[in-house]
Amino acid sequence: MTEALGVAGNVVSFVRLAGQVAQGVSYLYNFFNRMQDAPSDIRSLAEELKTLGDILEEIGQDGIDSKALTAALQRCQDVIGDLEDLIQKSNLTTEQSKARKLWSQMSTAFRSEKFRKYTEQLERAKSTLLHAKIQAHGCAPHS
Repeated sequence: MTEALGVAGNVVSFVRLAGQVAQGVSYLYNFFNRMQDAPSDIRSLAEELKTLGDILEEIGQDGIDSKALTAALQRCQDVIGDLEDLIQKSNLTTEQSKARKLWSQMSTAFRSEKFRKYTEQLERAKSTLLHAKIQAHGCAPHS
């Protein structure tokens, strides 16, 4: 009985974490995707976020939980949180009146080495999540 409660608790934690990551991905994707005439690096980041969102949706549909998937989700959440913090610290909004002012701020915030680091971290987190998903499928009992 105690073991069953522990498993149920792990599943609830996994589902909660997956939901938090998906919410962050959705926020960031919508933020970047709403920007008209965005530079190619911003459009690429939006596409990476969309792909990550698709992967998260598949994981949710699979209903498979594993330690590797949980660790990969945590890594994704860390990167998403860092990107959200960067946006908030830079006071960026998509509703600013002049596009030039927005892109000026975007250049300052995102065209730096720091931005490239976040983009690379997002790509690695996505790859780790895919790998963990594949491993979990291989270990999942077949019906």
